[in-house]
Amino acid sequence: LQNSTGTITTVNVAGDKAVTLDLTSETSITSLVSTMTAGGVNATVQGLTLTKATGAAGNDTFLFGTTAVGNTVIDGGAGTDVVGVNAANTLGLFASNKIVNAETVRVQDAFTVNTATAGYGNAFDLSKVAGATNVTFSGALTADSGAAATTLTISNMASGGTVTFAADVTSTGSAAATVINVKDAGSSTADVLKLALTKTGATHTVGGFTAQGVETLSIDSKNANATDFAGVVDSQLTSITLTSSLTNNGTAGTFTLDGTGTAFSSTIINTVDASGYNGAVTMTALSNNLVASGATIKGGAGV
Repeated sequence: LQNSTGTITTVNVAGDKAVTLDLTSETSITSLVSTMTAGGVNATVQGLTLTKATGAAGNDTFLFGTTAVGNTVIDGGAGTDVVGVNAANTLGLFASNKIVNAETVRVQDAFTVNTATAGYGNAFDLSKVAGATNVTFSGALTADSGAAATTLTISNMASGGTVTFAADVTSTGSAAATVINVKDAGSSTADVLKLALTKTGATHTVGGFTAQGVETLSIDSKNANATDFAGVVDSQLTSITLTSSLTNNGTAGTFTLDGTGTAFSSTIINTVDASGYNGAVTMTALSNNLVASGATIKGGAGV
């Protein structure tokens, strides 16, 4: 969209096919409204001072990037919708209280949590974004503990919600990079946490994280290269499911479940099911984490 005269203030989108809009720096636009019956709007709105961004029946995406959400009233509508910002704007997104019907919060760039940005790390409260059940990290996630341990804490995650990592997750100190608190996990006995690992083209390294109270960990990888997964601190974990969903019927790379040291804290894992993974699976140092009475282990399709 080219707004050379700078007089356009409202963009209305109708129809039933997917539409991609790059409205970057079209500063006169203050309102984006979709009435689409299907398809959805994928809109880059960086640089705008929007008062309103409204989705409809399709799957809508509003990417603010380096621009703060501010006072924008965001309603994703009836589809499966995404609101994205850069890491520096996550505090404002979760504090806005003006976002509804947004199923996924996306961090669009790399995110380093350290002593200087610890406040950002504690800001990820999904109850502040009505309808949010998923979080996506498009860039690398790093916890730099420095002089004091710092973590990224995602709170009020719904059981069955998905955390997507599109790049590496690492820690430069003793602190795990991520703490995922599933809502009411302490009182439920059937909590599920889903991880989508979507990095491609190189080895995907996913450092350890904490998710206490979760019984089932479901991991899906899209990587044709190797994936190294360094465990989860969760004393109630009983089941790990591993799948691959590569496009074009590709073969997944070797997936390593690494239990070295205390990477996995559970000692009651009774099932590791990789039958839905079409590559090779390596399990390292997991014997102490399996239930004493015997666990069921199903390997992947690869050699």
